[in-house]
Amino acid sequence: MRRTLKFSKTASAQLQYKINMSIIFHYIRQQGPITRANVARDLNISAPAVSRVIERLSSEGYVVETGKAKSKTGKKPILLKTNDHKGFVVGIDLGRDRIRCRLSNFSGLATKNMWGANIEDSENILEKLHGDINRLLEEKYKDLVKAICIGVPAVIDEASGRITSAPLYDSWKNLDIGGYIENIMGVPVYMENNVNLAALAEKNYGQGQKFDDIFYIEIGNGIGGGIIADNHLWRGSDGSAGEIGFSIVSQENLGFRVQSKGFLEKHASVTSLKERAINAVKEGRQTVLRDIPLEKLTPEDICKAALQGDDVSNSIIEEVNRLLAVIITNAVFLLNPQIMIIGGDVCTLPEAGRLFVEPITRLVKDSVPFGVPDIQLSLLEEDAGVIGASFMAMEALLVGEFPYKISQKVLA
Repeated sequence: MRRTLKFSKTASAQLQYKINMSIIFHYIRQQGPITRANVARDLNISAPAVSRVIERLSSEGYVVETGKAKSKTGKKPILLKTNDHKGFVVGIDLGRDRIRCRLSNFSGLATKNMWGANIEDSENILEKLHGDINRLLEEKYKDLVKAICIGVPAVIDEASGRITSAPLYDSWKNLDIGGYIENIMGVPVYMENNVNLAALAEKNYGQGQKFDDIFYIEIGNGIGGGIIADNHLWRGSDGSAGEIGFSIVSQENLGFRVQSKGFLEKHASVTSLKERAINAVKEGRQTVLRDIPLEKLTPEDICKAALQGDDVSNSIIEEVNRLLAVIITNAVFLLNPQIMIIGGDVCTLPEAGRLFVEPITRLVKDSVPFGVPDIQLSLLEEDAGVIGASFMAMEALLVGEFPYKISQKVLA
């Protein structure tokens, strides 16, 4: 497996060391137990560089020896693995109606998952978050947590960690959630957009593992995108890259904004399925959905009805798919990704592949005059954001800065 590292400027020796440390540690997490020689060979990093990094990782307790590899001749090489007893990291996703928390060990495995407080009203978020972290950790984990990462449906200032724009929750603007939690918990706290974190999770644990150029689309109550370009998380000039929920679909919707949502979120989110169905019933259209009380009608009901041949339900899904196909087609032209991954609440709907992915793929292929990337459903579904947060906490803790700010490729 040969990869190269591309920089716009020459990397300093210190930067090269940080990149190598992140890559080697992550590779040991994935492939361990593994020998130093195999790490150097697989990653195409020189043996002395690998040894320097592993010496540091071992001295700080991140990596431990775990026996010896089989060898027909000579000295048996030492096997290395992640030290699962080093401590834990906490990943938090505020991208849904409730707080989602995950406690992970240093191998990236979940020790505990938890749904927390309801945040639909967005009030008292700091107190709710602190309370949920305490419930997650209990007494036995509090002294073992080394870092926390919080994903938010907002634009984050990279330098300060403050929220600069939060369309879904206006009261969060300029809020320093990370600073508040860091002061209370006494460990480093990192902040990032939750869809960006989901894209990182898909890159490292999901459908995107074999690809360098990925466009992740999260479709739920809102719609957002995460971009991995040349194995690099692309945030844009101020962190707002990928905010496709506000996309302009036609000149007629220039300037469109309904409260906290953009045009695409208003008309093509999972929530919009229910709104469209309620309108159809109120208009008197013939549909099996009329048998369901409107207050109990769900997107799942619409999908089930569509699978049973209900014309109204199928037309609703078709309208949503056509809007999503417009944005996905434009993303193909702009980004030319190797794979496009659809995640979020849409993944949990009945036959999501058949009802959404397949027709969207056909529409995109009809519109793109050259190769179309694979369009796949997320493997991680609703866990993508919190898995990505745990991943970022681990990586940032290890190298002191989040390495996806630079190209996450092996230094030859």
